Order: sequence, then C-alpha cells, then structure tokens
Amino acid sequence: MPDPERGVTARPVEAGDGPDEPGSPPPHVCFLTSSAPLGPGDSYSPFILGLAERLSRRGFRVTILMPHVAGSEAREVLRGVRVRRYRYLPRASAETLGMGGGMLPGLRERRLDLLKVPFLLLGQARALGALHRADPIRLLHSHWLVPQGAIGGRFAAARGIPHVATAHGSDLLGLRFPGAAAALRYAARTSDRITVNSVAMKEVLRSRIEEEGEARVVRIGARTPDPASIHGNLELRASLPRAEHVLGFVGRVVEEKGILEFVEALAALREEGESVSGLVVGGGGAEAEARRLAGELGVAGAIRFVGAVPPGRVPLHMSVIDVLAVPSHYEAQGLVAIEAMLLGVPVVAFETGGLGEVVVDGESGLAVEPGDVPGLASAVRRVLGDGALRRRLARGGRRRALEAFTLDGAADRFAAVYRELLEG
Repeated sequence: MPDPERGVTARPVEAGDGPDEPGSPPPHVCFLTSSAPLGPGDSYSPFILGLAERLSRRGFRVTILMPHVAGSEAREVLRGVRVRRYRYLPRASAETLGMGGGMLPGLRERRLDLLKVPFLLLGQARALGALHRADPIRLLHSHWLVPQGAIGGRFAAARGIPHVATAHGSDLLGLRFPGAAAALRYAARTSDRITVNSVAMKEVLRSRIEEEGEARVVRIGARTPDPASIHGNLELRASLPRAEHVLGFVGRVVEEKGILEFVEALAALREEGESVSGLVVGGGGAEAEARRLAGELGVAGAIRFVGAVPPGRVPLHMSVIDVLAVPSHYEAQGLVAIEAMLLGVPVVAFETGGLGEVVVDGESGLAVEPGDVPGLASAVRRVLGDGALRRRLARGGRRRALEAFTLDGAADRFAAVYRELLEG
C-alpha cells in the first residue's frame, strides 16, 4: 500500500532554530484536548503527552489545556510539559468528563454526564482565553474535531492564530447526535490544517462533512519501547495459565474492541487441541460479559484478566504474548497493533479502518475479514504452528512500525506542519 507520509517527515527543530528569529523564545503552542494522561503512569491517551513532550524538544513550548478531573492538579508539569486543567462545575468531584479513556467513550458509559457538556464547553472557552491573555498562543492545536476543533476554530479565527485540528477517530465514528455533522464542518472551515491518523479516516471525514476539503494524513505513532521495560517478563509468563503459547488482547475491554470475539477465538483454538492461554490487558465495561462467555465456552480457567496497567507496564505484558489478536469492529489507526509490532510481537487483526494500513497481510501481520471469528482462530493457528512465519511477521511488523508509526516520527511531521503555518 502506498505510504502518503513518505517525503513529509522533517528534521527535528532545535531550540533557537524554530520558526522565529534566532535567539527568540520558542513559540507557544496550545494543545486543546478533552483527554490526556493525569500523570506519567496514566494509560488514557498517552500519545497526547508523548507528542507534546517531543514537540517541546523540537523548538516549541507546549501547554496542554484540558478539563479538570476529580483528584487531579489544576497546574503541573509532566515530563517537561506544562499542563493546565480548567474547572467547569462547582464541585470538583463531579468533574468526570475527562475520565475513562476520554470524553466520548465516557459519555457512552455515563449518559447523565451529557448534562455537564455545556458547562465544559463554556469552561473550555474561558480557560483558552485566560491562557492566551497570560501567555499569548502562537499556534492552537485542537485534538478531536468536536468539541475542541469547533471551539478552537472560533477562538483562533477571531485572533488570527494558526489553527491545526486533528481527528483521532472517535470524533468521526462516534458522533451521531443532531448537529454533529454541522459541528464537524465548522471545525473544518475554521482550521488552517486538518490532520487525520489514517487514509481510512480521511475518507470517513470526507463522507461526514460532505465537502471537498483536503485533510493531511499524519499518523500518531507509539513510543519505541525501552528494553528495560520488559524486565520481569519471565515471572509474569510463569504466573499465567499453563500452556505452550499465549494469545493476547490489549486495550479497552469493550464490545467494539472485539473482546467477545477474542474469547470465542481462544475457545475455538483450545477445542481444536491448541495449547494456548489468553492474557487480557485493559479494563472496560464488557469484562463481566467476557468472563461470563469464557465460562460458557469452558475457557474461564485459561484466561487471565489483569485490568488496566500504566503505559510503562504495557511492554512487559506485550512481551509475554506469542500472538496479539486485534479483533476490533473498527479502528481509526490501531495503536495497540503498532505497540506490539515495535516489540516484535506478531499481530493478527481484523482488516478494518486504519488497521489495514498498519497490518499489511503477510508482511507486517495477518489480516482477517472483519467479524470472521473462525478466520481469526485459523490465522492465529497458522502463526503459532509455523516458527518461520512467526519470525518473518515479527521482523516485518517491527520494520513497518519503525518506518511509519513512531511518536518521534509523528512529532517531526507535526513540527513541519507548525513551521509551514508560522512561517507562512
């Protein structure tokens, strides 16, 4: 598949070598977002903090502006990045819209939180204005087109500030309320650059806004793992249900991520005599249903659910997996698959959305028709039973991930976009 990112990667920008005159302070970039890690060990939207950290090393001074979450600090510095969290309700304990993996997934699980959204929008606009008055923003980068892209677009247009808006997937796939398409179109019209994380999302954006706008594909990569992060994997492997192989599932344990299909595929493999156990890393609302299904299919004792783990612990759990299954119903990009590929773990995935650009069948993994559980089990069996294939997919997957899907590469590409606008 052609790679639309080739030729876009720019050299890193050093301090004093950015868009301003030599010796001038780095331009202030604001990340306007509804979700970002609450600390170094938080597992939700870690790419936001990782990207900000890397852009700060490329000649930009980044502030993350996000909703306050109960128990979090209003002001702090995380890995050298300034974070500001704005209040939007009288009681801090009621501020839950940034919890649970982001605003949109949280709203699906906590419907009453919809009543809080107007207050968040007002708080976001006020906080953005206050930040700009205290420390003038040179470029605004809105993460998720709704609501941030729309709020940020209005703010930036009124002040003549360059505006970049990034669609991460849930804003395009999960917004079906009346007026969602109009909000997306407004965000698109008030953005100097729109970026999406896959070619698939570019097509979805075009179909949703029904306009011929040109979005740029800037893939949000994963952090290249530190070898020290997998220390202790032998002990973890020994603690799992006894079997020759481990089939892994990593991510939110919700139906749309394919947790039930994972359990069904594991049961099919064991019924056919494969010595394989399951490791589920992540938390979510479908865990009880997945456990119930595992009991019905007779594999409850063959699966270990470890819950959500900090980002720094994900490589440790990935490293004990022989094959990662990604049976998502739809993925904007598929960061979990990328993380596994960087560790040299073979991936078998449903070929849906951006996953088809990450997992190239027979080269960087095996791709299966979406929803085909027997096909998923068959592909896993192929990889487990063929050591040469397993090694080839591991090498190909790591090569593919390093070429196109690292956070450092994403930071280089966004730095190039910023320079285009600031030098424009």
